[in-house]
Amino acid sequence: MKNQEFALLPHTAKQCKLRTILRSRTNNSLTEEHIRHIMQSIVPSIQYEIRVFTKPTAFYDALRWNMYDRGEIVFGQAPISNGATSCPIRLQSQVPVAAIMTRFKGAQTKSSAHAILIYVPSELYTREGNPHEEQSL
Repeated sequence: MKNQEFALLPHTAKQCKLRTILRSRTNNSLTEEHIRHIMQSIVPSIQYEIRVFTKPTAFYDALRWNMYDRGEIVFGQAPISNGATSCPIRLQSQVPVAAIMTRFKGAQTKSSAHAILIYVPSELYTREGNPHEEQSL
């Protein structure tokens, strides 16, 4: 579905579509509670890139931000740090984590990108080579 078409959908249809996409991209490894937390943490009228990680180091690298970025952990535990901080990975290997990030291209808030970053332990995410990994909604 094209982004313009998605924007015209009613709120309930957007929620249903997003819920389906989250389930698909995470290989149905998130609980209903996880999905509810993500849905409550986003603004329905904003376009988000959805990125799914099965390696803790790749997820941690995606959480690094610059001084203009904003982020919050939606569920689970993971450090969010600026690019200068070198922090060891402290993800629990069996527990999914999700974060909502807004990245700004400088001090102007009009130039931003929004992302839902999800870490799913490889034990929970069993399908190899998910074709939807790191695609935009």
